[in-house]
Amino acid sequence: MTPDTIFDLASLTKPFTAICVMRLVEHGQVRLNDPVARYLPEFARNGKQEITVRQLLTHFSGLPADLDLKAPWSGHAQALHLAYDAEPVIPPGSGFLYSDINYIVLGELVARVSGMPLDKYATESIFRPLKMDTTRFNPPAEWRPRIAPTAHD
Repeated sequence: MTPDTIFDLASLTKPFTAICVMRLVEHGQVRLNDPVARYLPEFARNGKQEITVRQLLTHFSGLPADLDLKAPWSGHAQALHLAYDAEPVIPPGSGFLYSDINYIVLGELVARVSGMPLDKYATESIFRPLKMDTTRFNPPAEWRPRIAPTAHD
């Protein structure tokens, strides 16, 4: 490791997504107590029409921990489709249930409201203003020699 080693942000996707959502809240583009379906109408399917942005952020949506992994699938569009089809496993607002689905949906909310993908919004709105010059969700290929490996192929 050297002082210029770059580390994978994968485990920090949720905190940075939350910061992006809160920036949209700060700028009046999103309201925490609004139903998510106000911003993503497709999300309202299967009993989710009243789930709020706040409930997604705090894992009180009642959604399952993860997308259905029984059938093979791939890609962002399919992940969103599965997230929109997910059904709450406990009543929304009734208790804490950690869910990756919450943050898949919040990432799309950021993209839809801001007009740019989550990674670009984070770069333009958080990383660049804070001079976090080597922080990215999808670092460019030329950074690879400096990125600490998280797995060996």
